Amino acid sequence: AELPQQAVGHHVAPSPDAIAAATLRLLEQSPTDREQQSLRCRRFVAERYTSPVLEARLRAFYRLALVSDSRTSTS
Repeated sequence: AELPQQAVGHHVAPSPDAIAAATLRLLEQSPTDREQQSLRCRRFVAERYTSPVLEARLRAFYRLALVSDSRTSTS
């Protein structure tokens, strides 16, 4: 659901026909449109899935878990 909203891709059914149709749609785009989509895709991944981003999210999760645990341990 987030991919189309961010204009970075589409969900494709895992079937040869669906993959072929999606590939044709990409090939029918202009080179400029493909390049713009490529840049959006890279930015989307960099903002969500690179090591520094994942590390920060994991650290925040652990901090929350530790605070939550300390609150339940003292009760």
